[in-house]
Amino acid sequence: MAGYWAFSDYGRSWMRPAGWLLLTLVVMRGVWSIDGVTARILADNRAMIVATTEASHPGRGEAVGAYWDDAVKLYAAANSLPFIGPLAIDGEVKKFVFCGDTPSLSAEMTPALPRCLAVPSGCFQIATITQNLLSILLVFFIGLALRNYFRVK
Repeated sequence: MAGYWAFSDYGRSWMRPAGWLLLTLVVMRGVWSIDGVTARILADNRAMIVATTEASHPGRGEAVGAYWDDAVKLYAAANSLPFIGPLAIDGEVKKFVFCGDTPSLSAEMTPALPRCLAVPSGCFQIATITQNLLSILLVFFIGLALRNYFRVK
């Protein structure tokens, strides 16, 4: 009951779940120059992609690193939208986040990376599932509060 009160004031407040949803987005995505949970878990992938790109195309590592940062932020933001968010992320974006395989980038930015399996770590999977389930619950609480607000008695 304490969680129900903290997240939605027993279904009376739509602002509490909206605030919690915004907070989970900030924690997972990051804000300004602070990395979110998603980027911290995948930091080794970023370092590998930037190093490999720099080795094959000198001077392009940071550009690909910035592209990778944007892809991870897109992933975290889309994952905060239940049901439709994960479907909005292109498979190439996911492949790039995990492997650095960038067929859609221009030829001069495409690193020659070895093949890899795009299987995320267990920690990343747990963080993604937790964010998705929490987002579903919070959107449900927003809908419940709006239903209770507009209820005709």
